[in-house]
Amino acid sequence: RLKRATALRSDAVVYLSHGAGSTIGAPLSNEAVAGRRPSFDWSPAMAGNFHETYVATDDVEPPKPRATGIVFAVVALIVAVLFRNTWAVFVPALGLSAAFGLMAWLRPSLLGGLNRIWFQFSLLLHRIMSPVIMFLLFVLVITPYGLLMQLVRDPLQRRGKGRRGSYWVARDADERIDMTTQF
Repeated sequence: RLKRATALRSDAVVYLSHGAGSTIGAPLSNEAVAGRRPSFDWSPAMAGNFHETYVATDDVEPPKPRATGIVFAVVALIVAVLFRNTWAVFVPALGLSAAFGLMAWLRPSLLGGLNRIWFQFSLLLHRIMSPVIMFLLFVLVITPYGLLMQLVRDPLQRRGKGRRGSYWVARDADERIDMTTQF
């Protein structure tokens, strides 16, 4: 409850009662001081109604153009080594490797546009592949493991209830439990 407001300004300090989640002397907006419910922008939190919002909370910085050039040079060199018997692939791959290596070493600023395009492609790939990989991991690993554990183990001792009539676990009288090391 609002007990006293000092002013109807955006930086007004109001005194709140000790209700759930309230603080004394917390700055509130004009809407809250005037007694209206403050308006919130729920769009980032509720976008698409997914568990993850896919809205960037912190800015991911792209790599340096020199690092991108080195990666492209190494990949082109690997392609050249793998296809060393095919001259139609070996020579262009070796040429691209040399070109990217020299640009990364001498003039990395020339790789700025390629760096931005490659970074945007990697962000798109992340948005597509992360949910797919997590789904496949859940369906192909976690679910079969859980089903197998249900077939093999019975930690709650639910099987055989009809024979026992109760889930009570009988303990021996001489079995002492030390409460200092419970787990």
